[in-house]
Amino acid sequence: MGGTLYVYDPAVSPPAWKTISGKSYVDIADSTVDAGCVPKHKPHMVRPSPDGKYTAVTYTGDQDFAIFKNDEYKVVGCPTVDHISPSVFGGATHDGAWYGNNTFLLLDMTGCVDGTCGGAIHKFSFGFDASGTMTSTTWVKSLSFSGVTTARGTTSSKPISLGNNPTGPHANIFFVTDAKGAGSTMNADTMTWVTHFPAADFGTCVGGGLWVEPVPTDPNSVVAIYGKQGDSTAIGYNCIFKIDMATQTLSKVVQLQDNIDTHGLGFCQVPGGDLNLIITNRQTATLDVVRYSDGAILLQGYDMNAQAFDAKDIPWYAESARRSLTQGSTNKLQPDVMYYDAATHFLYMAARGPAPVSAVKAQNFFVNARPGMYALKINGTSCMPSADQSSAFALTTLERSPAITSDVHSIWPVPVNGQTTIWTVDQAGTGSVQQYQVYSKCSAYGTTTVAADPATSRL
Repeated sequence: MGGTLYVYDPAVSPPAWKTISGKSYVDIADSTVDAGCVPKHKPHMVRPSPDGKYTAVTYTGDQDFAIFKNDEYKVVGCPTVDHISPSVFGGATHDGAWYGNNTFLLLDMTGCVDGTCGGAIHKFSFGFDASGTMTSTTWVKSLSFSGVTTARGTTSSKPISLGNNPTGPHANIFFVTDAKGAGSTMNADTMTWVTHFPAADFGTCVGGGLWVEPVPTDPNSVVAIYGKQGDSTAIGYNCIFKIDMATQTLSKVVQLQDNIDTHGLGFCQVPGGDLNLIITNRQTATLDVVRYSDGAILLQGYDMNAQAFDAKDIPWYAESARRSLTQGSTNKLQPDVMYYDAATHFLYMAARGPAPVSAVKAQNFFVNARPGMYALKINGTSCMPSADQSSAFALTTLERSPAITSDVHSIWPVPVNGQTTIWTVDQAGTGSVQQYQVYSKCSAYGTTTVAADPATSRL
């Protein structure tokens, strides 16, 4: 249970994790307990509110999400969909998206609504006092996946992420990706489905739905990653799709190489020129650059380890001592979620550990992987990796538990007092929670209603 938050301030030199309350990290379990909640399993995604005051962190192993107050780096709320109503049962809250500053859409991979399982979208609203401090959380409604697989032409569903383009006239429409294939749009105002895109529209990239990002030059559109790992039994197909919210149409931007597990995407604008996609691939630790307008592949298979990080000294420390890896000095980076910062021209990547606790297949583990945050230098005038990677760097996370290896999944820019910081979440547990059950022949303590004696209540 638990997990760890690390914060990096790009304005500080040399690069280092921010010291918070005397430590280089925030123990999410401890902060959760301080907020009056029970620690949860595998913190997953970092999703800051549009106004930069609060951040939602989802748990891919639980029915909850945590609300952090950004400027205090601490948990202040723990909403849940664990049996939230008789007809709603939470499963695993993989991701979520803000709809304005007062509403959060929680994406549940396996939840059940009105008797239909296979995923759900849960809508929460927040209340604030006159100073803008969050004071309440209210579950509003959950969107069922009833009829979704039939409409898409798939055999099952497992939603992974959702996103909108908040700058456009259709900000209330969100595209929902799915690991099992296809996808759909939903209306966040009415909590209803708008369009189900059938599996046939996705070609060979029918499965592996991942993150959804707004197109900065087109307020009507978003792009979605569909990336899969390959193995001896199946080919892993990888594509980027564009979804036009105005016309409710889907088109393929580009199909990438097979068996690379496309997993990260950022936009980079050439000054006065093309909008490009910077794409990272988890299985191979490679980078591609694609022109958005026509899907032309400008760079393919750039090996980030060989070109930048193999040459770097990237130590990894246990909480009280240095961890020693004997497998070698190559393949330190196995990237996951990424973010391109156009202001600093660094590509920030979450880096998995040598024994990932989720998602990565065993045959794709990098046994010498150092978990943490990696920063690759990008040439801002070409959107290509810089030829000189001397300024590239990595900050590793601590090996905090003797039972599980550090394993970073998510990274995202979070505004704190008007300045951009980079939040990195290690999903590895930091402690355990023991649960006890007590049997008693007496009615539960506090019970005020006892069932009538059937011998005397018979008609």
